[in-house]
Amino acid sequence: MKEQLDFLYAYNRWASKLMWTAIHQLTEEQWQRPQEYSQGSVHDQVVHMMYAPTRWLYSLQGQAKMPALEPKHFPHWQEAEFRWEGLWNDLYAFVFAMQEEELLRVIPWGPSSRGFQGHTPVWQILTHLATHTLDHRAQIFMLMNTQFGVATPEQDIFFYFNELGESARLKE
Repeated sequence: MKEQLDFLYAYNRWASKLMWTAIHQLTEEQWQRPQEYSQGSVHDQVVHMMYAPTRWLYSLQGQAKMPALEPKHFPHWQEAEFRWEGLWNDLYAFVFAMQEEELLRVIPWGPSSRGFQGHTPVWQILTHLATHTLDHRAQIFMLMNTQFGVATPEQDIFFYFNELGESARLKE
């Protein structure tokens, strides 16, 4: 399980770099333009993609108070990208340093405001974060293509496999 999660996060790092290269093509107006889909503008989507892992990382590390992450704190994509790099580097370091047994630890969580309280293994939370990011990255690419006419790269994991070649094969 550890090897698969490490691989998933390495793929996520690769695909996120593609996302930022594509975002660099946006004008400030396009970055901020409101959308009625998912989290809204590309700007809002990116900040949402930073909020979720920050919240989980703080929770998994036993920290109570996380920093505020709101779109108004990152009016330009350059500020968001800088914060993104720091946040995701912290998350990658956390994931890559984990041991197999730590991934099995079950933690309580839940949005009590929605009347839910669950207990989930750490590996499922980390899998959720990677797939959550993939989902929103795809939404951003869709917006960029359909609303702004900006060409976006292929983020499919098979393109990552192809780039890695033989080293992409997991050990049995």
